[in-house]
Amino acid sequence: MMSQVLSCDWGSTSFRLRLVNVEEEIVVAETNEGKGIAAVHEDWLNSNLPLDQKFSFYKKILLDNMTESGINSLQGIPVFISGMA
Repeated sequence: MMSQVLSCDWGSTSFRLRLVNVEEEIVVAETNEGKGIAAVHEDWLNSNLPLDQKFSFYKKILLDNMTESGINSLQGIPVFISGMA
């Protein structure tokens, strides 16, 4: 059984990220500070980056939010992304 999972609910107007210890049923790290996907999409459009860099653009935002929450590695941790992402 996995001991931790990362849950990301990236809705239109909000961003919620939680690292959950499933064995102890506790939230280990959490943030609600990120931009919703609508604002991130606007940032993407304004970036003028080529389409082949879109995935990397969104991935960087997710990784930055993880780092700010104290999550430094996803080694062996499943990631569940829901919402409008």
